[in-house]
Amino acid sequence: MRQPNILYTILTATFIGLLGGTAAIVLKWMVRSMHRWAELIPTISGYYFVYFILPAAGIGLAVIFIQVIRKGKKGQNVSHVMIAAEDGTGKVHADNSYTQLVTSALTAGFGGSVGLEAPIVAAGAGLGSTVGGIFNFKNHQRVLLMACGAAAGISAIFNSPVAGVFFAAEVVLFELSINVFIPLLISAAVAAVLSDMFHEGQLFLLVTTEWDLATIPLYLLLGVFNGLLAVYVTRSVVFTEAIFERIRTTAGKWALGGLLLGALIFLLPPLYGEGYSCIQELLNGNYQSLTRDIPFDAHRTELWFLLLTGTVLVLLKSFAAAITIGAGGNGGIFAPSLFIGAMAGFIFSKTINLLTSIGVMESNFIVAGMAGTMAGIIQAPLTAIFLTAEITGGFALFIPLIIVSTTGYLVAKYLAPESVYSRSLIEKGYERRKQING
Repeated sequence: MRQPNILYTILTATFIGLLGGTAAIVLKWMVRSMHRWAELIPTISGYYFVYFILPAAGIGLAVIFIQVIRKGKKGQNVSHVMIAAEDGTGKVHADNSYTQLVTSALTAGFGGSVGLEAPIVAAGAGLGSTVGGIFNFKNHQRVLLMACGAAAGISAIFNSPVAGVFFAAEVVLFELSINVFIPLLISAAVAAVLSDMFHEGQLFLLVTTEWDLATIPLYLLLGVFNGLLAVYVTRSVVFTEAIFERIRTTAGKWALGGLLLGALIFLLPPLYGEGYSCIQELLNGNYQSLTRDIPFDAHRTELWFLLLTGTVLVLLKSFAAAITIGAGGNGGIFAPSLFIGAMAGFIFSKTINLLTSIGVMESNFIVAGMAGTMAGIIQAPLTAIFLTAEITGGFALFIPLIIVSTTGYLVAKYLAPESVYSRSLIEKGYERRKQING
């Protein structure tokens, strides 16, 4: 890419990193505040069934915000950002940022079964695009600045700068070159430093220093499993979205979605919210947490019931996420991908230990499952590898992460060529190509 004034671009990328990091800090603060408020309700009332109502209430507030405050304008999501890169304009509306922050905070803060990454990517891209427009950058440079905003958002929301860079390069720009990496790295690093000043470091705590070379065939097998699972997730999301698209009224979508989501979360509480606390419990070896709040007493602590519950959670999490969005909420697929992958890794490793005498380290396979499933769903293996390593501190598992992510990606790519993001481009007549070179 030709850059007439590289210093000017770097300074602008730094500024965008500050903006993207600030947006992520505000979003995390809003979500955590709403989580605390929401969790006070059953404590005060003594009624657990309020979890049936809370997610629908959050989605309803998001819908009201869109219909009343934004006059029906939902804002531009990750697919719109990809299109802005694909058509070479790099234009994402300025008001997209606060719309994404408010609606995603309401959705996830009250227990919607989605993550924050897609909204912060869209918000960061909007900030980058706006800055590029204000300072009269050419279109191809504005595309890069838009990607810098996306990288800053991912970096700050997960405290994972390298993953932010690779996400912007793999998913938004579809390009890996040194001229692209320098501004992306700067924006991501600045956002990560800013985020780290206000929030803790890595998202999960994993205590592991080694892995066994003899388990490589098992990691390959896990990768195949993750790839097949990624195809299932993608198709279940498409299927669920198609159902909600047939409902013509906003109120009808909210009513159906709120009812279905509330029922799912009431029966399976781990589906509430992003599910990160459940993942940490798995990494800690506290598998009983899967069934702790399930309203069934019989067999709750038996291993077969734990595995059955994990399997059901794997099968239903993608539907819960799609229902959340279809009902009018706002969120992303990263958190559901990590949740599904962690559950898959737990089920896989626990089954291996039950049926054989190999004795694999289950926490390692939980982490690898997160990377493999994400790589297959978003079809961005480098993002999956580095994000998982950064949020768990699992750099000792780098080789297993590479094996599982690459295998999962290849299997998913072969069976379902388009990811949950890129299929929207295909539907609109776009093809993935390098537009960033202008």
